[in-house]
Amino acid sequence: MAYKYFAHNGKLLPAEQANVPLSRVEYSYGFGVYESIRVSKGKILFLREHCERLMSSAKVIGLNHTFTVDFVEKSIKELVKHNEVVSCNLKVLLIGGRTDDTATLDILCLNPLFPDRKLYRDGATCITYYYEREFPQA
Repeated sequence: MAYKYFAHNGKLLPAEQANVPLSRVEYSYGFGVYESIRVSKGKILFLREHCERLMSSAKVIGLNHTFTVDFVEKSIKELVKHNEVVSCNLKVLLIGGRTDDTATLDILCLNPLFPDRKLYRDGATCITYYYEREFPQA
């Protein structure tokens, strides 16, 4: 399903206007945090918890911004309502800026992607790699 809208800093905009400013160093080097949130049968699952974790992750990496948990929640609810979502994954991206006021909040509706049922039945092959992530709490 194609979704008609995305949210940018709390404003609903047509999806075709979504873009990633590659010239911004914050995008190029990944100075941001994100959350993926499931919407099932029109219900946004664990919304408050996800929004609080987004803010906590931003604080851990030193990403200053002007957004609040309530603002993010409201933006998500409006986007889900206007896109008439029944089931989707939401991607919430909080990207830092040179100042608190230039940080951006983008929220996108994505079609859910489920693993092939054969993986549940047959399992999957994997390789493990020993690695310690910086800021694992973010």
